[in-house]
Amino acid sequence: MLSPNALTNAGGCDSIVTVNLTINSTTSSVLFISTCNKYTLNGVTYYYPGKYKQVRRNHRGCDSILTLVLNLDSVDLDIYRNGRIFTSKQAAASYQWLDCSNNMSPVEGATKQTFITPGTGSYAVFVSKGICNENSYCYEVEATGLESKVTESVTLYPNPAGNLVSISFPDRVENASVRLEGMMGQVILDRTGISGDMYTLEIDAMPSGVYFVEVNINGSVTRQKLIKGNY
Repeated sequence: MLSPNALTNAGGCDSIVTVNLTINSTTSSVLFISTCNKYTLNGVTYYYPGKYKQVRRNHRGCDSILTLVLNLDSVDLDIYRNGRIFTSKQAAASYQWLDCSNNMSPVEGATKQTFITPGTGSYAVFVSKGICNENSYCYEVEATGLESKVTESVTLYPNPAGNLVSISFPDRVENASVRLEGMMGQVILDRTGISGDMYTLEIDAMPSGVYFVEVNINGSVTRQKLIKGNY
């Protein structure tokens, strides 16, 4: 906009000053975000849902008002541990337990809130709830010295198996027990009072998949993975 103004100079004559005036206006915008746990915008981190305003300079040098409407959800990634039983503290969600020692690969069939670990190792849980999809930290499962000793001496063969699987004991045993469990810890069969240096399980009626064989010899317990195939 041109705005001429007439002034009188030192010689008593008119002095005309023309001002080129441009008035820029403030700009505003609204940003809607839904995310998990926290959100960072322009170096500011928000930890609670709500409506927030940031005032910055736009390319014309005027105020630019940005309104952030933030929806935050969260999941509890802590885990209760009771021996080899892991339970996610987050209820009413979807779960996938992960084997940290095997490049965070999913544990087949382990999709419940509670996971009975197959023995020593490191495990985490992927929790999905609403807009949140998060991994927990990895947690170790430690074996006792007795479990380690028995593990070294008990053998399953063949493994993978089809109709039969034999359990070879290090020496002749008396009153040992053998339990076969599914991935979620459900007991499929339980045999007690076993004597001898070998025991054979009939597994032909079981569907293909991953199972765990738990052997108890005089209070010393070991668990080994058994793969059942269609042979």
